[in-house]
Order: sequence, then structure tokens, then C-alpha cells
Amino acid sequence: MLRLFSKYPIRSVSLLIFVIILSFHIFNETWVYRTFPYSTSAETIAVNYKARRLVSPFYKPDSMFQSLIGRFQNDKPSPDIVLLDVDYELWQKYDTWPLPRSVYAEILNKLLEYKPRILMLDYMFSTPQTPWVLKAIGGELQNRSSASTTRLLKKLDHDGQLRKALAKFKYSMVYNFIGDRDYVTTAQKKKALSKLSYQASRATKYKVTGDNELALFPFFRAQGVRQSIIPFQMRAGAQGYAWLLPDRYGTYSKVALFHRLQTTSKPPKSLYLSHVSTETARLLLGARDYGLYIDDGRAKSLTINDHKVDVDKFGEININFYNASKRDRKLDYVKAYDLLYGEVAKEKLHNKIVILGTSTKFNVNDYHETPAGLLWGTEIVGYILSNILNNDHYTRPIWAPWLEGLLLVAVFIAAVIGLNKLKPTQGLIYSLVILFIIALIVSVLYVRLHYIISISLPAGLLLTLFLQTTIMRYIIDERQKRLYKNALGLYLSPELTDQVADNPALLSLEGKEEELTVLFSDIRSFTTISENMEATALTEFLHSYLSPMTDIVFETKGTLDKYIGDAVMAFWGAPIHDENHPGKAVEAALLMLEKLSELREIWVRKGLPPMEIGIGINTGVMRVGNMGSDRRLSYTVMGDNVNLGARLEGLTKMYGVRLIVSQSTWDRVKDDYYGRILDRVKVKGKQQAIPIYEIMGRGAAPANIATELQQWQEAQQAYCEQRWDDAETIFKHWSTELDDLTAHNFLLSIADLRSNPPGKDWDAVSTMTSK
Repeated sequence: MLRLFSKYPIRSVSLLIFVIILSFHIFNETWVYRTFPYSTSAETIAVNYKARRLVSPFYKPDSMFQSLIGRFQNDKPSPDIVLLDVDYELWQKYDTWPLPRSVYAEILNKLLEYKPRILMLDYMFSTPQTPWVLKAIGGELQNRSSASTTRLLKKLDHDGQLRKALAKFKYSMVYNFIGDRDYVTTAQKKKALSKLSYQASRATKYKVTGDNELALFPFFRAQGVRQSIIPFQMRAGAQGYAWLLPDRYGTYSKVALFHRLQTTSKPPKSLYLSHVSTETARLLLGARDYGLYIDDGRAKSLTINDHKVDVDKFGEININFYNASKRDRKLDYVKAYDLLYGEVAKEKLHNKIVILGTSTKFNVNDYHETPAGLLWGTEIVGYILSNILNNDHYTRPIWAPWLEGLLLVAVFIAAVIGLNKLKPTQGLIYSLVILFIIALIVSVLYVRLHYIISISLPAGLLLTLFLQTTIMRYIIDERQKRLYKNALGLYLSPELTDQVADNPALLSLEGKEEELTVLFSDIRSFTTISENMEATALTEFLHSYLSPMTDIVFETKGTLDKYIGDAVMAFWGAPIHDENHPGKAVEAALLMLEKLSELREIWVRKGLPPMEIGIGINTGVMRVGNMGSDRRLSYTVMGDNVNLGARLEGLTKMYGVRLIVSQSTWDRVKDDYYGRILDRVKVKGKQQAIPIYEIMGRGAAPANIATELQQWQEAQQAYCEQRWDDAETIFKHWSTELDDLTAHNFLLSIADLRSNPPGKDWDAVSTMTSK
């Protein structure tokens, strides 16, 4: 591990950063943002809640980003919903808070004139209004006439006035949940629990389809309810809780459309309570019950009659606030003061869904920080109801964590590949492009499909990797330059050495991917020859051979990679870029063969055998750079295309030729050199067949050779088309008249194929089983 870190310090640190952030993401998805079974202790749930608050700042950019891109959506709240606000002006007129319930009765009686479709009462009247006062006054007025006493008591009976006003409406009411920490005494807890049981017993029924219902756990556990007094509940068409959940960003934008309770019986049973907006929608749509679809313990959708509402796996939705900062995206709004003492157009309230609430700050607990800013509770309830009716809320799909994990992996790979190659300014632009692509993906999912995908962690990882890479590259840059200078003279010609010395960035310790041309040359049967030579003679022989071959590499602006015994490995196109690197490599190969002819005459005079060499050349993308350790480096090339060049050199003996090039090299040099296709082969270690070519000379082929090459091409075509007689005629000519080993091999292959016909799907490929 330490060696890996010292060899690739930037990438190692990048990998460490990536692992930390990915682990943070996995931990959040598997523990922080999950729900727990009913058997889980209250302490564990409390710890989980604290964990959510601790990690929420890391996701805060998501909230800001969603607010930004929300400006591009066209969603608008339902025009049928109107907020009736018991506002400050009404409070100033009566100069008291809470307002007498007779005032609410007046508001409702006035509202009745507009004939609204339905009323949602976002108020909770949990205690009677001074009943002991009425009793005392009644005792004092016993001596007065019964008629006057009755009138006075009716005038003072504000609860009765409100009850009668409500009775004229089709309305829904709200109640509140009570949690563990809301109790003061055991008696209070017992009373609240009894109310919860009573509420659950009379709540709207749920028809559940799917499996593993008992795995559907709510995050918040209701331990009781706080309701309006019984007279107000008596005629309510629906009752539901008003409860918001904190989202990942520390704001309130989530709501559970239903709350599942689990009994302590064995086996346990499920009871369901509904959000007041859900209940209002049910009352509006005339449904008697709900349909809930569950897939393996994960909620999928809630149906109200034929109206389907998609939910996340917890039965929650993320509220669509419709870019509420814009005036035309807000819910319709009427002041209660204007309704009583001013003028309100009939169309503002007629046949509307009216939600009665207050925007006054006296009700301090009913203001919540949302992605759209600080909103009052009644307004939020209105948006939730609009979301349900329009089905235009946001959801976090079950596959969101996987997509976010893939984005983290993609960012890491893109950063490691790109940032290590670029200068800081280029790296910044590159990072911004990646960030734009991620933002575009998340934006399309958010605006078009209403899916919530987090951008915070991928963006944070990208920024961190950019800063880390930039700083570390700056620190190690000077050390790299010193290493470059020490290595230059070992493998470059003096001319290239000077150019690279002026620009050390051309050499990289980390390596880079480039299209290059690699050459391998090897003396055939050298092992057998060397066994009969003395050590001194062998050394002198190799010196006489390798020196001129190296000079040819340098003369053609190539880079000497290494000697492997008698073999020479060189490449063109790096460290100095050269567009004509295939041509330079082929020219070097022909010069080597010409030089070999001169050397053979000298070797024959010395009693040495007439040696031959084979040369293989391939062009392709390779990794090039200073590779090795801190103590010893080698500027070299690596990759599949390098290995292919070595395999081509090995094929020269099998095909009886001295120079073989790949298709990629031939395509680049065929206008300057002539030759022929030898075969289509699968070399060892490769699954894909490649054409191989023999380069025979410079320029255009002489007339007599051009004719022979044309016939050779016709034979190759006939062979591929299984026209054995046509191919055999030409191959026999090449084999007997030109003593061509490749043609001889094709004749043997044709004889075998005649005995064993290959079939119509034959690909005319030769497979090599050795190097």
C-alpha cells in the first residue's frame, strides 16, 4: 500500500477521498435516512434524529439548487384552492388573541354566502371557550325572563355559534400528533393514548394490496393526539393530522400522506391515520376509503377512488411549492378582514376549496422553514392538497441512492482520468463541464419527472478532487522535473533531448494515453547461433548489430525503449509529438533491413551465419511515460497495442517475411509504401481478428510487382469467398515461382478446408496459438 501511495500519490489520495465520501453516502442511505421497526427503542430513534440533523448541512446545496431550477418548471397550484387568512387587520380590530370563536362563526356565515365547494379548517379548538362563565351568568340571570336570558346566553355561547356555522359546510378538520416528549404526566399520556386509539378506530379505512405491510414504518411515532372539542368533530366529514417532516436539507418539505400504527396484539395489526390534506382530497372526491399499494414493505401509491398519488417507499411525498417566490405561482389568498368588512369578488370563493387558517405570528409554531422560504402552516397545507389533486409533487425514487452512487463513481473516474492530465485552468474548465453534465441530469429528472436526486455529494467530491489534485501536482512538480532531466539521455537522440529539456512537461511520471507507433525487431534463431559463440565474440557481435540499429531509430526521430537481448524495441510519436509517426517507424524498419544486408556481408567474411531479422510494427493508443520506481525509471510504452506489435514480430517467421505491420499502420502509410495483405489473424491473447500486411518497398510498386500484387489480392478475395480453385491457382504460382511461404501456408489450408468445409459463416481467420 505504501509503495502504491509513493508511486501514485495523487491518485491514492483521490481514491481515499472517494472512499470516504462514498462510505458517507452508503451510511446515510442505510442507517441515517431509514425508518426503524416498532420494536426499536425511543433512544435509538432519538440518536437517528440527531444524526439527520448533523448530516443535513452536507445536503443544503440540494435545496438551493432545487430552488434555482424550480424557476424553469411550469407547474402551478390548483386554482380551486383558496387560503382564507385570519389576518393581522382582524386581530387589530378586536385587539385580542385568540379571537373569540364568535368571530370565526361570523367569518363562516359570511363565507357561506359565496357557496364554497368544501372547507378545510386548519384550526384546532381543543378546549371549550369559558363554559364556567356561561354557567355563572346563567345563575345570576335566573330572575330575568327566560327569553332574554336565552338570547344573552346564545350571544355568549361562542362555541355554539361556531358549531352551528360549521354545520352548514362540508368540512374537514385538523388534529395534532403527540410524541414521547410532549407528555408532562402519566395521566396526560394515558389520556392522549386513549384519544389516539379512538381516532384510529374511527379513521378512514385502507384497503392494502401487496406484501410485507408490517415493514412499512413511519419515522415519527405518534403517542397520542390533540383534537378539537367533540362538538366541532361531530359534523366534520373528515379529520386528519397536520404534521411536517424535516427533509435532508434541514428544511421542511416532506409530508407523510398516511401514518401506520401497529397494535401490540399477536400477530400485530395495522391501523392507519391520514394527513388532513389527504382526508380533504378524499372528502372532495367522494371516496369512502383508500387504496394503498405496497411492494415488499415499500409503499408505491395511494389511491382515492380512481385518483392515484405516487409516494416514496415510506408513504411520503416531497412538497412542490411551485416556485412560490413568483406571484403567479402562489395559492389564491383572501383576507378574513376583507371578507367581513371589505369587498371580495364572488368568483374568488365560489365553488372553491377554502382553507381557513392564520398567517399571524401569534401562532409561532405554525411557521416553517422550507425550500421556498419561511411559510405559514396553512399555506403549506394548501400546497400539499394541490400536490395531491394535481399529482405534481416530488418523490425520491427507490433507485435514487444507486444513481447517486453511480454519479460518485463517474465523478471519481472522470476526475482521475482528466484532472491528472490538465493544467489548473484547464482542470477547472473540465470540472465545470462535468458539474454541468451532472446538474443537467439532475435538473431533467427534477423538472420533467419530479424526481429528487442529490447533487451535493457528487459536486462536493468533484470540488475536493480538483483542489486536491491541483495542490498536490503543484507540490510534486519540481521533483518530477529533476527526475525527467536525469532520464533524458538514456533513450532519446540528442536533438530530442534538447527539446524535452526545454519542456519537461512532455515527460510524465504518471504516464498518459497517446496514439503512437511501436517497433519490435529480433534476430531469428539467435539463441542457437549464440550458443556457438564465445562470450567476447558474442558481445562484439551484438555491439556491431545494435549500434547501427539504434542510430537508425535516432535518425528517424524515434525513442529507444529498450534492448531485450538481441531484440530492439522503439516507438515514435513521443515524447515529441509527430503526426507522421507510422511513416517514420516504417522508414526505420526498411533502413534496418538495408543496413542488415551490409552487416551480413561483414558477418559472412567473419565466418558467421547469414542472419535474418523479423520486424513487427503497430500503431495505436498506448500508455507512455516514465515508469518504474523512485530509484530507477524507464520512459516506455505499455498497453495492448504494444503487445500486438510484439506479436506481429513473432509472426514474421511463420509467414516467411521480414516486416509485418498492422491494419492501423498500413492505413497511414499505404500511399508512401507498397505491399500486400498477408492474412487475417487472431494473435494469442486477442479475441478480435486483425488484418496483417507485409511492406515490401517505398513509393509505388514497379509494374511487374504491381501485377503480382493484384493477383495476390484476387487470390485473397477468392479464398475468403471459398472459391478454392481460383485461389489455389494464384497461390501455387506464388509458392513455386516466388518461393513464398505465406502462399504455401494458404495451399495447405485450402487442402484442409476442402476436406472439412467450413460452412457459410466462416470468417477466413487464422488463429495463432503461440507468440
